[in-house]
Amino acid sequence: MPSRLLFREKPRPNGRLDVNVSDAPPQAAAPPKSPPPAAPPSPTRRRPAPAATELPPWQRLHAALSTDPMAYLSTLPLTPGARPATLQPALLRPHHTPADLCRPRPSACGTRLIDLPLDSTGRLAPLPGVAQCLLALGTIKGVPQCGAEERTPCGHVLRACLYDGHRFHGAAGALHPRRVKPGKRGTATWSFDAPLLLRCPAELLPRAQLYLELCVSHELTAEEAERLPHGRSAHQADEVCVAWTLLGVGASLATLHTARSLQLPLCGGPLAHRRPLRECIAAALNTRGATRAASIDAASRFGATLPLRLSPLQPAEAAAAGLLPAAVVAAQPLARALACYRQLLAEALGSGGEQGCASLAAVGDPALASFPAVLRDADLADVFMGLWEAALAPRKGRPAPTTAAELGAAFGQCATAVWAAAGAQALPARAIGNASRQRAERRRQLQQFMAQHPGES
Repeated sequence: MPSRLLFREKPRPNGRLDVNVSDAPPQAAAPPKSPPPAAPPSPTRRRPAPAATELPPWQRLHAALSTDPMAYLSTLPLTPGARPATLQPALLRPHHTPADLCRPRPSACGTRLIDLPLDSTGRLAPLPGVAQCLLALGTIKGVPQCGAEERTPCGHVLRACLYDGHRFHGAAGALHPRRVKPGKRGTATWSFDAPLLLRCPAELLPRAQLYLELCVSHELTAEEAERLPHGRSAHQADEVCVAWTLLGVGASLATLHTARSLQLPLCGGPLAHRRPLRECIAAALNTRGATRAASIDAASRFGATLPLRLSPLQPAEAAAAGLLPAAVVAAQPLARALACYRQLLAEALGSGGEQGCASLAAVGDPALASFPAVLRDADLADVFMGLWEAALAPRKGRPAPTTAAELGAAFGQCATAVWAAAGAQALPARAIGNASRQRAERRRQLQQFMAQHPGES
């Protein structure tokens, strides 16, 4: 049987082909080789980072123009157990400031304000399904005096906000101590005399906690002021958290019928790792070279608990607090001012011929329109709160205002006195909170501006 001739071409380096004639049978193609099995990943090998997605142009522009609010605190040498504050950076963004309580949520159609429910008479109605109480703080002993190495504190504040274990809800409240008395060996005693109003919606109540942190700020030095971003130092956080604690809101408010006193453990370090303050400071000192016995002895001088008292609201207080949004932590004078503002805003907007909630419309009263801007300016907010607390205090021959009409008139007078200064170009720009000299000069010019330009509604 004649064999089959096969022609095989072999390329030459010069591009020509060699043709070979062979009578060998064709060979079957070799099966593809399977790749070798992959080695198991090493437990110590770091996984490759996922590829970063490219941001849209507007987000890249926003990131380029924005400044890091933690840039100043990142250069500050902190004491053992201290860390940058958690709530102050949140106050530099929307959704957690008192000014956001003045911004009602619109409905899906965009023509109604569902956060301003109206009753049959056209007045603001309280929101249903909200638990509320007053939280009074007494004297807290053994608080770390400083949050930075070899620095003297110039400001003290307690901040609080609702927390569900993952994120914060509502506006964060601030309460300044009436007195801070330095103690021995780097401790201090904080004394409070004003309560906080706490409101929590029913759907958040089972998992809600109240996060409280004790914060201090230190005087800004000339070298630090030169490193701050020009014109945007007001967007820098300056507070250091020296101690914090958590209160289970659901368990505390579910059975609150009479006043109750509690002792909450003081903690230190990050919020994600809850550790007692003394243990956290001792561990930090141990990592810095101190012996275990010396670390425990040095940490024993700090406090272990934070005392507080929960009490239900009186009927008149509960009716006024019911006009606020569902998630609120605020000082009581500020809460009353916000309730008056929301009542006046609901009356100014009206229902638009329909019952249920206020309609979305322009606000013609300059005092009402500028009140959120007043609360965003810390110096101007302090001036307003001073006028408001004086208006609520009884005078000789005049009792304290109690009715809605009297409170509305008092709010209008205080807001009218400061609305012209909101956004005034004649005032210096706001500065970082621990720039005491710049803030004192700005407050002096603010008082001078208000005396020369009295507000008129």
